[in-house]
Amino acid sequence: MSSKGNTLSCDECGTKYRLNEDGTLSCVNGEPKFTKISNWFEWEKSNVEKEVRDGTYRFEDDIRMEKMEGVKVGFVPLEGEHHLTHDIDNGIIVKGPSGIVFHREPLQSFGLHIDYNWKGKGGIIDLSSPDETYFAYPLSKEKWLTKVRFAVEAIHHLRKNGI
Repeated sequence: MSSKGNTLSCDECGTKYRLNEDGTLSCVNGEPKFTKISNWFEWEKSNVEKEVRDGTYRFEDDIRMEKMEGVKVGFVPLEGEHHLTHDIDNGIIVKGPSGIVFHREPLQSFGLHIDYNWKGKGGIIDLSSPDETYFAYPLSKEKWLTKVRFAVEAIHHLRKNGI
């Protein structure tokens, strides 16, 4: 999905909707499928859940990485190339120049914090453990942020319930 002003566009099929002042959606072109953003949101979520169940979901992208160094210092960029993968078997893995930088097993994450334009720097995936916090900025798949969030939830649910 992309947006500009009050227009939402499906990047897959090209259908466009206008967000009205009352919060409803009006289809601008194509076949109308949604009247509210929440309907579109739930439809997207169900498609990601299906990909996870079918074994076709996988996220992989090169990322820019920052590590939280403390309240007074804030986030500091990590040097070198980093790569993030996410799938049902391994969870989230970030590899950097010196090997694995971050790893969360599928059952260690039941949710995921994302932000679409963190302080004007781009979309982030917030990767946290009890001891460390990283921000991962996808370089070519920034529009996948919501999909990754939905997949984390679906993978956790399936693995927890032995499905």
